[in-house]
Amino acid sequence: MSFRMGSQNHVLLNELRNRPLTNFEIIRIVGCLKYTSRISDLRAAGYEVIAKNEGGGTWTYYLREKINLKFLKGERMNEKELFTTAVGAVCFFYNAIGPDRWQHPCPGQADAAR
Repeated sequence: MSFRMGSQNHVLLNELRNRPLTNFEIIRIVGCLKYTSRISDLRAAGYEVIAKNEGGGTWTYYLREKINLKFLKGERMNEKELFTTAVGAVCFFYNAIGPDRWQHPCPGQADAAR
């Protein structure tokens, strides 16, 4: 399912595809206090959003995307499939090693993204 361009759900989905977000970042970026409703909307649309309690009222949300079978088989993919597979792979490795050991793939741009 896709969301209307510029909607809160669309913005949140695109941001989660780039990196995990805390509840405070979601409130700031998406511009809504009912961010849990947006998370529920993503889940209802079939996206797997993982929530991790960091303590002190802070939650971190991760988007786990499925790896494209065409990629695994070495088949040709269109640009969108290739992009989402690459982002999914980055998210997979981020989730595998954990946020405390994560290093941004483009040094110097980690601070610009936050």
